[in-house]
Amino acid sequence: MGLFKGGKTADEKAREFATKKDIRVDGAVAVGRGYDDSAEWVMAVHPDRVEVHHLGKVDSLMKKGAKATVLPRGRIGSVSASRDGIFGVVTVHGSGENVEFRTDLETRDRMAEAVQGILSEPSPAAVAPTTPPTPAAPPTPAAPPPPTVPAGWYPQGDLQRYWDGTAWTEHTAPLG
Repeated sequence: MGLFKGGKTADEKAREFATKKDIRVDGAVAVGRGYDDSAEWVMAVHPDRVEVHHLGKVDSLMKKGAKATVLPRGRIGSVSASRDGIFGVVTVHGSGENVEFRTDLETRDRMAEAVQGILSEPSPAAVAPTTPPTPAAPPTPAAPPPPTVPAGWYPQGDLQRYWDGTAWTEHTAPLG
């Protein structure tokens, strides 16, 4: 990722631009700035959602927050990166809705990787449960193993002694 004038990365420049347009990007994993023939765009990848802000025509006064599409992480199925002429396109495939973000090729790759990254991480809900866990039930005692020698009378010296299948008892009897 190249540095811009003043040593700033593309992510830092996009964050500055978003902040100037009153788009909240604090906590975002990655922020990208994009454009096409008629609009400027900001894409913010948060751990729990992806936001794509459409800011209107580049040459006109841009309305702050003119149009934003938010896909919660749970509704995102996948992400793809493609090329449309000179533009890079990131498409976030959601359940019932796909969101496109048009930008340069380097930003396209960075943003697609960021979306893929949040999809491969455990969800925040799984990492930090909102309710305390239910205490585990005490373990049930294991059943005794099946006897290897069946219960019965067995000779012991000049007597027989009774084996109950797990231990010798006090019961004895004469042999035969």
